[in-house]
Amino acid sequence: MGKRASSSPQAFNSGHSLQNLRTKAGQRVTIRPPVRLKPPRSPQPKEADIQRAILDWLAAERIWHIRLNTGAMAGSHKGKKWFVRFGRPGMADILVVMRVNEVVQVADETFISAKTPVYWIEVKGPKGQQTDDQVRFEFEVGKAGMGYILARSLDDVIAVLK
Repeated sequence: MGKRASSSPQAFNSGHSLQNLRTKAGQRVTIRPPVRLKPPRSPQPKEADIQRAILDWLAAERIWHIRLNTGAMAGSHKGKKWFVRFGRPGMADILVVMRVNEVVQVADETFISAKTPVYWIEVKGPKGQQTDDQVRFEFEVGKAGMGYILARSLDDVIAVLK
């Protein structure tokens, strides 16, 4: 049968050190402190989670899009060093190009007019703020007649594109 720890006051010490106790049969038992678990993950979604949901939705809806990165890389090959910049400061995360067909009736004739709206999507987490470069990029996009979506959730994107 299993061995029981004695019910002496020292057996219930709530300190975090190891406790060495003896069973009624005189055998030594070590009681370890409880394991500390990591705190639960924040219920707020991360920016990467929001971006993944947007990209998945765009793909499911068959809306043409491309994920864009900005930054720079340095390296070397066969002794020659290289440095490459890609994107530009403030550029949005996702570029969306849609095709919208409209039927236009003029007199007795019907025409199909194709529009191609372009949207730039900047994804931010719940507490994320646009940088100065991103605000300037948003202004340039608007001035060029394109759409700009500051998305904190997939719903923000769906509201504009549907």
